[in-house]
Amino acid sequence: MTIDQSKFIELEYATLRKEIETSKANMFKLVVGGSAVIPAAQSVADSYSIGVITLALPLVVAVLVLLFLAENHAVMRAGTYILQEIEPKIDGMKGWETWLNSVQTNTGTRTVDKLLVFAFSVLAASYFIASVALAVRYAFREFGQQGQYVVGGIYALLGAALSFVLYSQARTDTKAASSS
Repeated sequence: MTIDQSKFIELEYATLRKEIETSKANMFKLVVGGSAVIPAAQSVADSYSIGVITLALPLVVAVLVLLFLAENHAVMRAGTYILQEIEPKIDGMKGWETWLNSVQTNTGTRTVDKLLVFAFSVLAASYFIASVALAVRYAFREFGQQGQYVVGGIYALLGAALSFVLYSQARTDTKAASSS
């Protein structure tokens, strides 16, 4: 079976756009799901006195952040590939990724992507701080002051690492992704 180059490029483009669509949907689900799951889990922990849930909630937030970043990278990786490998092969046409990165759109480049990353960052930071406060309070009640310091210290380090990773790794345009 042979396939000509133009058909291959067309199929590759369609596949990558579908991958971007799926990743964007997953990012949205992570934001909405995180908004619901974290409070619900804490409610279950309080209702049934399951302290381990309270202690683990900051880890759940950390996993959500890492999953969000994975989806974010998938979108930007596919967009970068389209920009660098597919669009240059199409003579006389400017593709979507080229247009997004053009000088004409400098003031509004990827506004939606920037807002999504910002909204997720605010939500994740809020939930992480609240879940750490609840975990530290629980640790104090169950394990005393020493337990409070241990749990607080561990989660403070995790929070600093997550902040660094989210700030340094979240991408909002294919130019940033293509230079890394």
